Formats: sequence, structure tokens, C-alpha cells
Amino acid sequence: MEFGDEFAHLELVLDTKTGTLTAYTLDGEAEKAVRVTQSTIALAVTLPDILAPIPVDLQPVENALTGEKTGDTSQFRAVVPQLVGRSAFKGTVTALTVRGQAFTRTHFNFPGSGH
Repeated sequence: MEFGDEFAHLELVLDTKTGTLTAYTLDGEAEKAVRVTQSTIALAVTLPDILAPIPVDLQPVENALTGEKTGDTSQFRAVVPQLVGRSAFKGTVTALTVRGQAFTRTHFNFPGSGH
């Protein structure tokens, strides 16, 4: 999904077998990883058969190979049991700050893009 006018992107990848949702923060061209300082990325996931939005806190993924760590990483992950076997859902990114610019309440469709 795009944030700003091609300022940054957040790519979501879902493992439908485990319900693992992984997010990658990327640059405006969605080519290079951009590290962020957030300790989590909060989402609200909406499914057609569940009335209330499901809160999801994506946790930072540390990587010794790249030197990424909590507070300085471009990858976040959470296991969301309600996403097992799903191929599509809607959601909202509560807040994301990339390169000093804050974005709030950004809606998206998975798969697909949102602004």
C-alpha cells in the first residue's frame, strides 16, 4: 500500500497456512527497505464473517545479517489465527511513521493497494 504521494510503501505478505502476516516498510518506489523506529505497527483487520475488527500488533523482526533490530527495522510480523485459510481481507493501518513523516488511519484491501 502507498503512503503519501509515492513517499513510502508498506508491503503485506500473508502465509495462509499459519496466519502469519509480515509487513515490509519500503521506499517510494517499493524497491528498497526503509528502517523505521516504531516498536510495533498496529493494524485493525476486518473480515466479512467477524463483526468486530481484529486488532493486530505487528512486532519488529530482528535480523543479525542486516543489523536490523527493534527500533531500527523494516520488517514486522504477527500471527493472526483468524487469517488461516484466508486469501483476502480489509484493514486499517492505525499509525506509521516513515522517514519522519507520520501517516494515520490508512485503509487497505489485501491483496491490493490502498491510500
